[in-house]
Amino acid sequence: MKHITENYASISALARYCAGTKDGDQRHELRSVDHPPEHRWCLNTPYSKVLDMAQHGGQWPEGARDLQSVNIDEQAHTIAKGIQPAMVNDVVGGALDIPEYLQGASPEVFMRVNDDEQQAKPVVRVGVCIIASANVDANAMMNRSRAVLALLDALELQGYSTELDALWIGAGGSPKINFQANIRVKNAGQPWDSSSAAFALAHPAVARRLGFRLMEFNDEVSHMTECGYGNGRVDPPAGYDLYFPYLSDNDENDTPEKSLKYVTQQVKQQKPDLTLQGS
Repeated sequence: MKHITENYASISALARYCAGTKDGDQRHELRSVDHPPEHRWCLNTPYSKVLDMAQHGGQWPEGARDLQSVNIDEQAHTIAKGIQPAMVNDVVGGALDIPEYLQGASPEVFMRVNDDEQQAKPVVRVGVCIIASANVDANAMMNRSRAVLALLDALELQGYSTELDALWIGAGGSPKINFQANIRVKNAGQPWDSSSAAFALAHPAVARRLGFRLMEFNDEVSHMTECGYGNGRVDPPAGYDLYFPYLSDNDENDTPEKSLKYVTQQVKQQKPDLTLQGS
């Protein structure tokens, strides 16, 4: 199978590429523009609107409000308790008492600091496949996104620095091609922005308009658009400590509680090697 990868440093960088493409220059389908703006498919968002949102860094106030409608601090607390035994083994020099911290006490009281504390935090790279089966709705995508961001918070509280990419993955065609676009959502050491994070991970038009656009204007993969744009059922891509795969249905993420369980189970199943410096 041939692998083709494109990298975008931000949502805005993705938008700049898409804005430079012109309808009529594509060789095959143009579903990024032609598909009607149905709520289930793209939250009634036409291509022009999602492109404008992306050009402004993924500003999606409604998504930010929805993202924060469930307390992410509480979710981080729940995830930290669930994954701590599997991920952190009696860490020295940077471990944090998660329950006490989330009860509002000063973190300095609970940190065990040594002379090597100035070392850079180890970086955990997290990838999230944002393309989903056509029957997956925006609610499930939002629930999963919220739980993934809570995981990032939990990891940060454990002493890690986190990096987050949204991955558009389309595999298919004959001969088979695996097309992947990596879109940076959060750099290590940078806090996540609720609006742009919700937009990148949970707005279905990002995948179904902008992601489709990438395939439509790539000469090597545009032929795949004639048979459904492929799908994201691929082996976990290299370079990520944790990877959240293609969603084929809503079942595991139709409530916030189920998404918490889903994310925690993914971490335990993947068993990433996350050993803090000094442990």
